[in-house]
Amino acid sequence: MNTFTGTASLVRFDLRRDRIKLPLWVIGISALAAYFVAALQLAYPVAEDLRGVAGFADNPAGVMMSGPGYGMDDPTLEAFVANQYGLYLLVAAAFMNILLVVRHTRGEEENGRTELVLAGAVGRRAPLTAALATAVVANAALVVAGSAAMTAAGADAGGAVLFTAGFAALGLFFAALTALVCQVCEHGRTATGLAAAALGTAFVVRGVGDVLERHGSAVSWLSPVAWSQQTRAFVDP
Repeated sequence: MNTFTGTASLVRFDLRRDRIKLPLWVIGISALAAYFVAALQLAYPVAEDLRGVAGFADNPAGVMMSGPGYGMDDPTLEAFVANQYGLYLLVAAAFMNILLVVRHTRGEEENGRTELVLAGAVGRRAPLTAALATAVVANAALVVAGSAAMTAAGADAGGAVLFTAGFAALGLFFAALTALVCQVCEHGRTATGLAAAALGTAFVVRGVGDVLERHGSAVSWLSPVAWSQQTRAFVDP
């Protein structure tokens, strides 16, 4: 037996336990992304209306709370969604991964289930590896469901895939960070709080960096949130 023995079985077990929670997260984020596309088509059917609204977002407060402003000079519907609402979808994807990893690592240890699992033919690194593999599955599902939903709502298919891939990339970053935090925290609530604090810090650093210089500065790149936004989905992929 090696340290990863039983990982595949634990992945199946984790997915079965989350057969309701994970689909709700994935469907919820995907539906919200599609809703933004569909709702804006109804709210701003004329390009002039969209340009007028985009002008209000092109100020320090708007940049801090939304994004670096790619495509806001002459916005398309998709670019407006990516810049104005993408940040909130990114945060939701990050939280999905934080809660998932805490639930399947530190949470399992707190309730004693990990000790029972490790007493069987399971390697020492299998539980953590299975939790991260489950996160990979969840984020892959988010890309597929999210891009399909946005495309069905009228968004460009290629841009939708890149846009939702940004969710998955940020989600996997915070899955990995949370896995590390769970190794040094005694309680699940502490691990969740520290990971959420890291997400909040990334949010603020991204905002400050984008305010310092139009379309982002060197400070922006210190935040993983900015990495996803810098893909410039629907504008300059």
